[in-house]
Amino acid sequence: MGIILNSDGFYHLQYSGRRERDKKEQLLKFSLLPLGLDMIKKSGTIQEYRRLLTPIGKPSPNNGSIPMKEVEYWGLVAIVGDSKIKHGHQKVFTEWIKDE
Repeated sequence: MGIILNSDGFYHLQYSGRRERDKKEQLLKFSLLPLGLDMIKKSGTIQEYRRLLTPIGKPSPNNGSIPMKEVEYWGLVAIVGDSKIKHGHQKVFTEWIKDE
């Protein structure tokens, strides 16, 4: 199984909601990316799964509506190196935005 990182995923590493993460936090997230990818490859347990309709983008200047997308949240558990890594309630490496 291959893992594809798209522009939505990289955007999430740089931004939280509609604001840019500070540079230190961005560097931390990018440095953890290889560990997260390894975790996804080795994970044998899905700890949590949710599918929600989530606002994406800015409100429309015409009517104030906010575009929505279906977002899937996956919580995974894997043994990577000598450590058991468990998804907490953080969204790092677990958000995948599905475009249809």
